[in-house]
Amino acid sequence: MAQRSPPGRQRVLLVDDDATLRRAIGRLIATRYEVVEAADGDEALELLAKGPAPSAILCDLAMPRVSGADVYRALQLRHPELAQRFVLFTGGGLSDEQCAFVDGGEVPVLHKPCARDELLGILATVTLR
Repeated sequence: MAQRSPPGRQRVLLVDDDATLRRAIGRLIATRYEVVEAADGDEALELLAKGPAPSAILCDLAMPRVSGADVYRALQLRHPELAQRFVLFTGGGLSDEQCAFVDGGEVPVLHKPCARDELLGILATVTLR
């Protein structure tokens, strides 16, 4: 798990199985947030169980084994207060089940690629909850 820790910043858990993309997004938001990275859904759930709780969770939808939707559902059961701070992002090419989850509107969804301002704007919205 990589961490960047600007002092006094809110923490964002960034979950993506693509290390290059994870680092790039981390750099984009590190000017405003402390970024904690997880390489997959399993690692994200481990970090969330250990704490401290992040101000926001930015999670890729399509990941092997534990998808972003799986992480969200686990949060609803184990840490419902964190489910309100959850944002999915996806690059498309979704299965029918993933499309149904995105279309269900339970969580905000960003589509890759997204503009830095759009990313920071949605993070600001969920960290205020």
